[in-house]
Formats: sequence, C-alpha cells, structure tokens
Amino acid sequence: MTAPTVHPFPSAPELTEQQVRLLKWRAAGRTRTQIARATYTSEGRVTAYTAELQAALGASSRTQVIALGLIHQFLAPEDVITCPVVQPVHLSPRQLQVLRTYACGEGDPDAALELGVTYGTVRGYGSTLLQILRARDRPQAVALGLVYELLLLRDIDDRLPAIALHAHTGQPAAT
Repeated sequence: MTAPTVHPFPSAPELTEQQVRLLKWRAAGRTRTQIARATYTSEGRVTAYTAELQAALGASSRTQVIALGLIHQFLAPEDVITCPVVQPVHLSPRQLQVLRTYACGEGDPDAALELGVTYGTVRGYGSTLLQILRARDRPQAVALGLVYELLLLRDIDDRLPAIALHAHTGQPAAT
C-alpha cells in the first residue's frame, strides 16, 4: 500500500480549545440552543462564538465551517456521522447540484437561479438531501458530503485541490 499523496494545502488555522469544542458540537448536529444550555451562556453569545470560529477558519459562510473543520483535521469523520447511512449514498443529479451550492456557501435563492428552478423546488431538493444524508442542517450535510465522497475539497473552496477528503487526510473513506 502506498502512502497518500500530499497536496499543497493552506496551513490549518490556530483554534482555541473553546473553538474546537464548539466545532465538534456543531458537527454533531447540536443546535445553538443546545450549545447555550450546555455552556451556561446565551444563544447570542453562541452566535458570536460561531462567527469568530467562521472567521478563524476562513469560511465564507456558516455552511462551510464543519467542512473546513474536517479538511483541517480538527474533526474526524466519526465526529460528523451521527446517524450512519446505507452506503453508497445515492443522490439525484439535482440534489447533488444543490449540495454543491450549499458547499460554496450559497443559499436556496442562489441555487434556484443557478439551476433555473423555483425557490420551492430547491427547498424540496434540500429537504430530501438532509433526509438521505441524515443531516440535521446544511452545514452537517456539506460535511457529510465530504465524508461520503459526494463532494471534493474544491467544491468547498476553488483554491483547494479537486480531491476527496480521505485522499487529503490519509484516513479511509467512510463506509
């Protein structure tokens, strides 16, 4: 067996212990309310901490935070997989397109324009996508897209190589 190919990659940002803990809670699908209760703080403070985490990771949107946590290896795939799904995961071409728009940090209105469909249609694809991946929200769905090899690193950020997560981390693909 050969060693995984190392690709030029931006160095991982430095995160505080508190930011890594927040990242793991978000990866596990915990809501802002649940995190606030667990940390004895306000939901507003959790929102502020999440914004600081997003900035530290260089994420262009909240949707990319968990994915970048995986890419920079602050998270392992098992931190994200809260409900395993039957492998391989099959998404329709439209569902995959919606997942890719989420991965870029875009929302449903952007996806509707890009795909030439209505906002309601995109919401339907997104809802089904969350069910198939057993994701609680879009950020978790994007991270699971990386774990289940539905997305490449480049789908998250154009500056990243077009490789699967496991090729970057050297960890086996999720099964």
